[in-house]
Amino acid sequence: MLAPEGHLSPDGRFWPVKSGLYRLLSMTSREVRILPVNTTYDFMTRGRMRVYLSFGEEISRARELRKVELEQLVQRSIISLGPVTMGQLASRYLLRSLRSGGDSVHRKEMAQALALESRRLRNAGLRLDDRLITERSFDRRLDDFIGYCQDKHILKSSAPGSYVINRERVLDSGSLGHRQNPVKYSNNEIESLMEIMQCPDADYLGTPERAG
Repeated sequence: MLAPEGHLSPDGRFWPVKSGLYRLLSMTSREVRILPVNTTYDFMTRGRMRVYLSFGEEISRARELRKVELEQLVQRSIISLGPVTMGQLASRYLLRSLRSGGDSVHRKEMAQALALESRRLRNAGLRLDDRLITERSFDRRLDDFIGYCQDKHILKSSAPGSYVINRERVLDSGSLGHRQNPVKYSNNEIESLMEIMQCPDADYLGTPERAG
């Protein structure tokens, strides 16, 4: 077993593959096959988190590839196995809401936007957490996400179905890691996935995007 990044990602993004993989292959005299494995933690939920362990297709004749080709192939193979989770989708929604000038979200509007975005990503070839496919499990998963955010002081209820976003908590540029800044961490996960899968972006908030 070899972790091609060398360690767990500190900010949710998939870091470049380290050169140790290529050096290891260059030292072997036998044919080596690589089995890509992706582990995704859907931790932004109340109760027990779900862990997805996904296995990809074997990469054969790896020693015949050049260093850059091998590293890019391994990176794409691992990232593309990861499923899109509610934590990733909803975190991206919260960040975009803040960056477009909004300080609050409404559950009904959020659910509609995330349902549309999940279908778009699925049609683009990305894998989804199976709980995002049916309406009942989708709604339950969204409620668990909102509950988690309330527990972590990311969202505060302002009225039935309405929540104020803790701007400082979410946009804290000095805070990294899934515990310190779970919204940015989960957003970076889905951004890396969309980038490697060359999935076109879309404004699903219905408002112009502004830098923030």
